[in-house]
Amino acid sequence: MKKLLLPLLLILFSSPLFSEKSFSPVVEESIKDFFTLRMTLSLASTPEAALEEIAVFKNGHKDIFTEADEEEKLTLQNLYELEEYNYENLIEENSSHIKKHMQERMKENENYINSHKGESFNKWFLTTSSDVLSVCMSFDPLKTAVKYGLTVKKRYEEALAEDGNFSYALTNLAQWYYFAPHIAGGGKHKAKPYFEKALEAASSDAEKYYALIFLSQTAFDEGKKDKCGLLLNEADAFVPGGKFIARLKTINKKGHSYFSRNSSKYE
Repeated sequence: MKKLLLPLLLILFSSPLFSEKSFSPVVEESIKDFFTLRMTLSLASTPEAALEEIAVFKNGHKDIFTEADEEEKLTLQNLYELEEYNYENLIEENSSHIKKHMQERMKENENYINSHKGESFNKWFLTTSSDVLSVCMSFDPLKTAVKYGLTVKKRYEEALAEDGNFSYALTNLAQWYYFAPHIAGGGKHKAKPYFEKALEAASSDAEKYYALIFLSQTAFDEGKKDKCGLLLNEADAFVPGGKFIARLKTINKKGHSYFSRNSSKYE
């Protein structure tokens, strides 16, 4: 039996699940540029101003869609619309229009996945489609948690099977562990190592910025308020005077973390 182990492993790790599907350099660069935009949107004067900046970015990168394949297009749309959702929700929280829009985005992703069963998917598509599922779960958590919760986790894990140093997926898988109930395999203690690795693996200012923020809130929940403050200050150096860090400091000052349910009510 031992002699069969090596061939079996070779077959297993050469399967589509572990092979990386690459995006074009142009799309990869556009994603990197968008994450830089995401970080600097914290300087926008209002949510409406942030949405205008996103619209300008989309217009400036629309030529990419003429050459991108379907999965690349879906990924870019996921990124754009997830960020738009964040700011639209600040303007009109949980509106039926916003919910419908995200549910349509989810259907497009799921239709694509279902029509390409047995194929590999790019790490960015796996992660962003999972993010869209997470958002849609929040609209009706009791109904959708069981249906989609483990799918969300599985896709983050598949993205990390492609690239174990994928900071964005590490951060999002950490959040899954943080919020998932123990009965489903979640736990705050399981989240922290992923947040830490996300910071270690960060390869851009934007990735470092978000990893520092999430790690700061983990420190806050552990009662390490001084460490939390240091991490937030380190993140603030990337976008001096950004509203997101200021908001987090206000929430923390009132005794709550970003991970608190409905943390906006503590501002």
